[in-house]
Amino acid sequence: MNPDAGKLRLYEKVGYGFGDVASCLFWQTFAVYLANFYTDIYGLAASAVGTMFIITRTWDLLFDPIMGVIADRTTTRWGKFRPYLLWIPVPLGLAAVLTFTTPDLAAGGKLIYAYVTYGLLMICYSAVNVPYAALLGVMTTDPRERNALSSYRMIGAFAGTILVTYSNYGLAYYFSVKDSKISQALEMAVTTVTQAFRATAAAAANVDVFPASAITPAGYRSAIVVFAVLAVGFFFATFALTRERVQPMAGQGTSWKRDVADLLGNYPWLILVAVTVLKQSFAGVRGGMIVYYFKYYVHNEPLSAMYLMLGSLASIAGIYLVQFLPARYGKKMPYIVSITLCGIFSVLSYWVRPSDYTAMFVYQILINFFMGPPTSMLWSLYADAADYSELKTGRRATGLVFSASGMSQKLGWTIASSVGLYVLGYYHFQANVEQTPETLNGLCHLVSMIPALCCFGAALIMCLYPLNHHKLQEIEAGLRAAREKKASAA
Repeated sequence: MNPDAGKLRLYEKVGYGFGDVASCLFWQTFAVYLANFYTDIYGLAASAVGTMFIITRTWDLLFDPIMGVIADRTTTRWGKFRPYLLWIPVPLGLAAVLTFTTPDLAAGGKLIYAYVTYGLLMICYSAVNVPYAALLGVMTTDPRERNALSSYRMIGAFAGTILVTYSNYGLAYYFSVKDSKISQALEMAVTTVTQAFRATAAAAANVDVFPASAITPAGYRSAIVVFAVLAVGFFFATFALTRERVQPMAGQGTSWKRDVADLLGNYPWLILVAVTVLKQSFAGVRGGMIVYYFKYYVHNEPLSAMYLMLGSLASIAGIYLVQFLPARYGKKMPYIVSITLCGIFSVLSYWVRPSDYTAMFVYQILINFFMGPPTSMLWSLYADAADYSELKTGRRATGLVFSASGMSQKLGWTIASSVGLYVLGYYHFQANVEQTPETLNGLCHLVSMIPALCCFGAALIMCLYPLNHHKLQEIEAGLRAAREKKASAA
């Protein structure tokens, strides 16, 4: 049996999933909480933060394909992509802590500091996450195993999301009232996570356990230290438990210009980029506004942690379907149906009243349940696009193909977070004051109607995706024959 097409062991799948636990300890923190941290804790204007996101993330978007090209040309005894899981996590953790550090500066100095530290954070994140994403494409060529890896990755992602959303407020509050230093935060991490869970659970029951206004910048920073230490450990575990098996065909050249030209001629990849931008715009707009929604519309900010946690659990339940659906229906149709239903329930959630917790949580569960399968399948779809390109061109550029996933994800988040903040500015949002009915209506649109439009757009574009189940079988057979021919000629 071709070694790159064999079955993966359970520990490899779990180890690969650990990488997205680590990624989401960072990603979920700055996707959900960073905008609110900048406006309500650090004291920056919403429009200034929106502009900063656009500028810093534009550079970061350009860095993703550069990182993909670099990773494709990396040669070490550990492979092309795994070494970055060893080299980059510590700098990434330090950048995250610096981003949530609040030096006492004038308004202009604060904004410059935010530009520098956030820009550094996103570069480090790309340097580890692009190779991590590409690793899926070189662990095996078996489509079923790739679907499994994609599912384990998404389960890891939502596990990291749950950890952040369920403990962030509790940790930040605990460190705030304890006036903890960063070193003390590390020492008390184990016990404080438990206490944070209890505090957030009580808040979800509408018990006034702690006021969010009591959270200090130092408390926020200490919470980030805990997440950073955990993330570094998970990245190291992924490095230790995974292996790279799929190698480029013998004789493949190394021209990056030709790699880029091949990529731009990869029609399935172009479709996936457009779909990813819209899907991430959905997640970015909705996720980035949830804290504002609960603070100003629901008037129970800590309850957002339980809301987000239940959404993540629902997504994991939705991902469970991925194990069964592609084998019978392929990936295209389940993707379209699921993301369309997600959009429909997002629209319906607009009419939920602030006191109607039951409807609020039911819609959250339904929305995230149907977003789970598209989120999971996307990574396997990118691996299929890499195979399509290799069969068509005779060249494999896995890192560059997967860097598109990171690039399109970040483009979606950039559009979404900036649009969300600009919309808040349009509706005359002011931090830490009672909002007008007009502003509250804008918030409701930002967590319902606007994200739903992104879902419907992604479903329509996915209708154009050409790689059905039969076509993928032809690609796998063609690549196997080409590799065997190369091997026999060598």
